[in-house]
Amino acid sequence: GQSSNPLWTADGKRLAFSWSKTASLDMWWAPVDGSAKPERLTKTEFEQRPSSWTPDGKYLSFVEARPGTGMDVMVLRMADRQVIPFAASKSDEAFPEFSRDGRWLVYASNESGRYEVYVRSFPDGRRTLPISSEGGMSPMWSPDRPELFYWNIDFTKLMKVDISPGQNLSAGTPKLLFEFAAAVS
Repeated sequence: GQSSNPLWTADGKRLAFSWSKTASLDMWWAPVDGSAKPERLTKTEFEQRPSSWTPDGKYLSFVEARPGTGMDVMVLRMADRQVIPFAASKSDEAFPEFSRDGRWLVYASNESGRYEVYVRSFPDGRRTLPISSEGGMSPMWSPDRPELFYWNIDFTKLMKVDISPGQNLSAGTPKLLFEFAAAVS
């Protein structure tokens, strides 16, 4: 089979991953100590890749690739294994990552005509805040500071944005952290 996108649970006891023997990649998870066989989390005809857990482990964000809509950000509610579309449109949405408090989900979307970084409130999705201003990919929250990082669309500039966290999250102006060729073409 084929596996990809391994992702540790917040408690470090399990690993979520995409796996398939012959068809599209479904999501699975398994205890890292080998005490049980891998368990399928989803079953679909579309490729799915796990991306980020909420800190409490109750939700798993992932990207699902569908014909017609492209890549969409979905969320798996672990309590009942329900898949919930979160950022799913005719545009591509990818690279979802939950904030440290689990109240925001950052992702990249090409809805403007090029990839930009956005933050959306979770779980309600009512508030969306643009983060990048000149293209952005692969956003990531700082593990210990109120900051977001992302790459420009060429993966040659690492950008930093200061964040005022909380219920009324706000974002500062993107600043160049440093330049170098991170991707090989």
